[in-house]
Amino acid sequence: MQFRFAVLLLLVAGAAGEIKSQSKQAQVLERLGRGASFEQKKEWKEAEAEYRPALALDPGSASLHFDLAYVLARQGKVDDAIAEFRESLRLDPTSAVAHQNLGAALHRKGDFDGAIAECRESLRLKPEYAEAHSNLGAALKSKSDMDGAIAEYRKAICLKPDLATAHYNLANALRAKHDLEGAEQEFGATLSLEPDNTAAQIGLGNVLLAKGDLPGAISQFRKALGSNPDYAPAHYNLGVAFETGRDLKAAAQEYRTAYQLDPHDPAIRSGYQRASQLLDP
Repeated sequence: MQFRFAVLLLLVAGAAGEIKSQSKQAQVLERLGRGASFEQKKEWKEAEAEYRPALALDPGSASLHFDLAYVLARQGKVDDAIAEFRESLRLDPTSAVAHQNLGAALHRKGDFDGAIAECRESLRLKPEYAEAHSNLGAALKSKSDMDGAIAEYRKAICLKPDLATAHYNLANALRAKHDLEGAEQEFGATLSLEPDNTAAQIGLGNVLLAKGDLPGAISQFRKALGSNPDYAPAHYNLGVAFETGRDLKAAAQEYRTAYQLDPHDPAIRSGYQRASQLLDP
């Protein structure tokens, strides 16, 4: 009887442990669900507040470390994000997505060699990963390997034609290579996917200005301001276009507005200093 009673105690203890485990799992899933909901709404701080307690309950989860790293990165907490991406990869070194995201975070820190290494590892694991090709291109561009960057952007677009970031990055790389026709095409492709992309509108405006299409350039800069009226670079570039067209009063006004919005940018500061000179008789 004593033996059977001991066995009964063990069985009960085992059942209690299983119930406790199920309860913990339910809490983790509940936190995950709420965190994912906050992510969809781009409420990164709130998502972090859900993922941290979930991770405390399940610290060995690579995916939870990744989820936390992602929302930290979106908040600009790059060092913390890198640490979490690394922990996620320690637990699961085969995650191409985690390698790619770690590469992006390292790029933001200026560690271009580290970014290249992580993107290449991501592509070793998943060769047709368009986002990794695009991020590898960005890292190569930062290392002044423009041809290598262009090749990677093209691979990304071939794999995922609707990847707006790759089109935008390719446009900038082609512009740097003085391929204005190619840059115009890729900025246009970006805007067909993201019509309110302010940076692409300004990029296209600058390409058109370089090609001598002043009305087209002014139109793009005005579209950028329609999307974001307080965007200082759009006011500055519109000022450049007006100055090119000898509408000096309008140019001076745009330079001054740009300076009011961002007095620290060197180009904008130079435009502001030139504004009063433009109106001198």
